[in-house]
Amino acid sequence: MARIGRIAAGATLAGALALFASAARAEIKFCNKFAHEVWVAVAYPGPGAAGGWYARGWLQLPVGTCGSFTTPPIQASTFLYHAETQAYVENGKSVRHIWGTEDAKTQFAVTDNAFLWPGADKPKTGNAFMAGFIDSGVSEKDGVLAIDVTVVFEADGSSSINLG
Repeated sequence: MARIGRIAAGATLAGALALFASAARAEIKFCNKFAHEVWVAVAYPGPGAAGGWYARGWLQLPVGTCGSFTTPPIQASTFLYHAETQAYVENGKSVRHIWGTEDAKTQFAVTDNAFLWPGADKPKTGNAFMAGFIDSGVSEKDGVLAIDVTVVFEADGSSSINLG
């Protein structure tokens, strides 16, 4: 996948993300304990009653690091995530690890380059494709998460959610 485009397009996203800025809220953080670099995308409900779903990516997580979408932080009542590695060699074969499979019940539009878009639960044109996302299972009834959430990509290839 073309990860260089993801980084270069990040600056372009800053202006678009400014419309989601508000008072400091809980942080949604991602940590990589997996043996290879992980790239993360998130999906979350947009602001307001008719906000629809937004998707945003990619957050680059080198091995042993944590990070979050910070320009500005995600302000949402819940979130789903999709993550993947670049291809790497394991036991003589080229493999990729993906959290959120293509046959997942919940899919959102992503692309190989950096992105932020509304209506992410509907297919997009161009080089976008629908990818499976994992429901974090974390939600807040009053509209915005009020507790820090950390998603950890574990060494065994699973993922876990930590609150607080």
